Amino acid sequence: MLRARDRLVVTELSRLGRHTGELANLDEALQERGVGLRILNLDLDTTTPSGKLIFTVIAVAQMERELLIERTRSGLAAARAEGRVGGRRRTFTDKQIAKAQALYDEHRFTMTEIARLCETSPATLYRYLNIGADQ
Repeated sequence: MLRARDRLVVTELSRLGRHTGELANLDEALQERGVGLRILNLDLDTTTPSGKLIFTVIAVAQMERELLIERTRSGLAAARAEGRVGGRRRTFTDKQIAKAQALYDEHRFTMTEIARLCETSPATLYRYLNIGADQ
C-alpha cells in the first residue's frame, strides 16, 4: 500500500496505462495521496517541478497522437463509405496482364522482353503473373 511521500517506480510509462486519460487519472490520484512517480527509462521523477512538467508534456503529446490516429481512422472510414479505396492506383492494367500472360505462355520471349513490350518491369510481371517459382 502506497502512503504519503512514497514513490511508485515503474520501468516505463506504458506499464502504467495505455491511454492519456488513464495516466492523467493515475497521476492525479497519486498526487492526492502524496505519492511520487518515478519512470526509470525516461529518468523522470514527478516529485520535482521539472519532472511534473515533462510528465505533462509527454501526456499531451500522447493525447495529440491518439487524436491524430482517431482522425485518420475516421477519415479512412468516411472515404470507404463513399466508395474510395486508399493506396496508389494500379498502373499495370488487366489488359496488360492478359497480354503479358499470353506472351509468357508462348515461351518465345524472356521476361525482360515481355516487360519491355508491356512497358513495365520484370519484377512487376513476376508479381502479377505469379510465375516466380516456374523460372
